[in-house]
Amino acid sequence: MMRTRGFRAVLTRGQAAKLSRLVDTQRAAYNCAVSRLKEDPTLTLFGLQKEFIVLRRMTPHLQQTERDFQQAAIRQARTAADISPTSMAAATPVTGHERTR
Repeated sequence: MMRTRGFRAVLTRGQAAKLSRLVDTQRAAYNCAVSRLKEDPTLTLFGLQKEFIVLRRMTPHLQQTERDFQQAAIRQARTAADISPTSMAAATPVTGHERTR
């Protein structure tokens, strides 16, 4: 049996705002990848990342967060599509903070 330990982090307003921006831009990247995969399920990870770079350059709020976090969300969407290609057609974008990992 594996035991886990948790802890509570008390964030300052600045840290909470930064974390919220990070989650929002990661959600935007994930939703963008899901919508593109619905249109064209044959898109590769490289193709998705290339399209998102163009979107990122045109969208100022996406430029404020480190690209690595956004790329991770794109990888997660592509992996989900690879694992379950039939469910990608029925997938809905994430709208709130329900996606925590």
